[in-house]
Amino acid sequence: ARDSSFVVGMTVEFIMNLDTKLFFKINNLARCNKWLDLFGYAGSEWALPLMAVYYAAMVLAMSWENKMIGFLILIFSAGLWLTGFVLDFCIALIVKRSRPHVTHPNSNLLIKPIANWHSFPSDHTMTAFLICWLALIFGLPWAWVFFPFAVWVVFGRMFVGVHYPTDILGGLTIASLLAGLLQYILKMSLL
Repeated sequence: ARDSSFVVGMTVEFIMNLDTKLFFKINNLARCNKWLDLFGYAGSEWALPLMAVYYAAMVLAMSWENKMIGFLILIFSAGLWLTGFVLDFCIALIVKRSRPHVTHPNSNLLIKPIANWHSFPSDHTMTAFLICWLALIFGLPWAWVFFPFAVWVVFGRMFVGVHYPTDILGGLTIASLLAGLLQYILKMSLL
């Protein structure tokens, strides 16, 4: 048992070191070029609202003949997002991982986050990838367009100094699990 706890400890330490190194590879690009700073900031702060508006517009456009279906999809999507947000918050209360700029004051912080104690998992990543999965599940035209925006959000959140790569993976995992659950529910309801 002692050997296995040693291996687990070494593995966790290796992952955390890699996590920090990857974070700094991206974050150290900040403040080197004003256009890259603008791109990173926009990904962090503006790509997600653009995704949400485009998603809502596509759902409503797709269901133009039957607006009730479109509104139901949007309400269901909002409920699933709220579920993800509550799940993110509960995990954050348990993990209590500080943001990178708190742990590493030498990092480049380009925005002021709302909370410094909540880094894992990333709400922005969960939301961005949940939109991607929902667009695919509901068969929106041009659904693939959401994925580059989600990657832009991910890059932006690390670039501006508010998330580690494992925070991003946590948000992606929650979005994927919620989408998988939705897919299962839809499949079972159609049987």
